[in-house]
Amino acid sequence: MAVGAERDRLLRVLVLALELAEPIFSGNGVYGRSIVEALLRRGASVLIVCAGPERPPDARPPELPASLRGAGLAGIVQVPLRSWGRLDRHSGWEQWAHGAAATAAPHVRHFAPDVVLAVDWTAMAAADALLPAAGLRARPPIAFACFRVFAASEGTSAADRAFYAAREAAAQRDASLTIAISTVDARLLRELQYGDGARAPPGRGAASIAPIVVLNPPLRAEIAAIANRTAVRNGSGERTLLLYCGRLAAEKNVLAFARAVALAAPALRALGVRPALVGGGADAQLVRAARDAVRDAFADALLLDFVQPAQLAPLLERTLLFVHPARYESYGMMLVEAAALGAPLLLDERGDIGASDLLPLGSHAYGADMGSAEALAATLRELVPALVREQRDGDGAQPARAADRARPSPSRAVAAAARAAALARGLDEFAAELTQLLQGMLAAHAAADGARSVERAVCDARADADSCVALNTCAEAVAS
Repeated sequence: MAVGAERDRLLRVLVLALELAEPIFSGNGVYGRSIVEALLRRGASVLIVCAGPERPPDARPPELPASLRGAGLAGIVQVPLRSWGRLDRHSGWEQWAHGAAATAAPHVRHFAPDVVLAVDWTAMAAADALLPAAGLRARPPIAFACFRVFAASEGTSAADRAFYAAREAAAQRDASLTIAISTVDARLLRELQYGDGARAPPGRGAASIAPIVVLNPPLRAEIAAIANRTAVRNGSGERTLLLYCGRLAAEKNVLAFARAVALAAPALRALGVRPALVGGGADAQLVRAARDAVRDAFADALLLDFVQPAQLAPLLERTLLFVHPARYESYGMMLVEAAALGAPLLLDERGDIGASDLLPLGSHAYGADMGSAEALAATLRELVPALVREQRDGDGAQPARAADRARPSPSRAVAAAARAAALARGLDEFAAELTQLLQGMLAAHAAADGARSVERAVCDARADADSCVALNTCAEAVAS
């Protein structure tokens, strides 16, 4: 076995993520599982401490997909929460932190992790409670894996944004490494520390803040497998869905999609295009409002809750246009999955969508003003007919509307470029990058500990020397 592989095998990683074992409800859970699978592929040993809904006493223990049940999985500790289905300030994050300290501490002490990977600010709070309770000989270095910059979310109150900003800035100070999901988030995290200038102010060294690195997520393994064995279809009339798929939440701007569909309904209906709204959310009133608006405009609209990859793939293969109305998104893994199955993408034209690292506007995706339902509806009235015409006639006609950066290429070229980019971002490449980052953090932490030990030894020697000088001076004085 190679030296690098041996280091991977010996790496013990404590993964703290509020959402990871069944049941998951968002992209956080999907990405968290990809991280665990990546670590196991590289031979690491992994202990998971997560949360879940309260279960009956006779319920089965928490589960993970079969791909995560390898020999390297040291165990799962799932803390039951009264509230489930959200990750924000109003989730059960405090209950999770207290529960982790109360129930997971013996497991963590026995596991003796080399490093901790903490997902979002909620996991940093759990680490603060759990690690002291575990009684470890030394606090392991923490990688703050920021899956989403909550302080940048739209549709939240000023008080909530201030709360998130303080938590996320503190998380960076307490971590040894910050892993951002995209260049968008890396910029936002720097701004939380240093302001819009994104540089350390005078008198404050950058060494006091954890370095920020960007690690784009991989394509989900299940979707990659389906996409690799599926021929993307471009035949006449096969793509007829105008799809939104994801959490139905304010920060996703999903009501703008629902209202835009209603405004553009006559034009869409005339083309034989119907909307599909797939997903669920914790805000029952918002979920109901979004579904009602789409249903009122289209009696035959496709309205589904969250679906598994096997059910998602056929939907994406029938999608004429995948609309992502969020104005800010840490990444947007659904965009990459839609691209892998050949669906053209429509994103906010401002460029604050993290997946644009992989799927840039113009060459890989179309852009639109998602700031209002009216603006989005205007884009749909122009873009959708061009996509339908190209699909039916095969004439390479260019869509008439999208952001200026999105005009040059016909949809087949855009979709083909996006599909190739999505399939190229695989789990093995991601696993190698993630493991290298964690090993580098561990090495830097060990070097810093060594430097501190040397500094302490020097200080102790100087103190001893000073004491000897003082004693010799005193002895000379007595002798005289």
